[in-house]
Amino acid sequence: YLLLMLMIGLLVDSAIGANPHLSLIDNMLAFLTFQSLPIASLIIVAISIVLLIIVHFKGHKIMLTGMKARLINPEEPLNAQERQLLNIVEELSLSATLGYIPKLYILDTPEANAFAAGWSEKNAFIGVTRGLLNQLNRQEIQAVLAHETGHII
Repeated sequence: YLLLMLMIGLLVDSAIGANPHLSLIDNMLAFLTFQSLPIASLIIVAISIVLLIIVHFKGHKIMLTGMKARLINPEEPLNAQERQLLNIVEELSLSATLGYIPKLYILDTPEANAFAAGWSEKNAFIGVTRGLLNQLNRQEIQAVLAHETGHII
């Protein structure tokens, strides 16, 4: 990601601050070696780093913003469907040797869908829609969640 942003910055620098006596490659090399100040590259890379930090710490909250998502907390009373879902996630976490159990959210929507995001105990989570829970049996839900757990690994 950062390399892509750096390349975009170099192209912008080459387009707006290029030495007309140099080729595109030579201009990029001049910016990379700081013979010319790569202002656009520095700004784009700095913004990209800030965005990566925000995503690292707040990405799961950003993704769930605007959704009717409810965190499934094992410490609270759960209905049979929620308990089964939590058991599946616990089993898959052990099988995948994650070392932790990702946060689990149920989204109150009739569409059948599931997704996962994150890569550590602090930010990994799995979201499952009510529609998926109502349309699939336990084995099918387990297969979907196994796929989603693979995204976290």
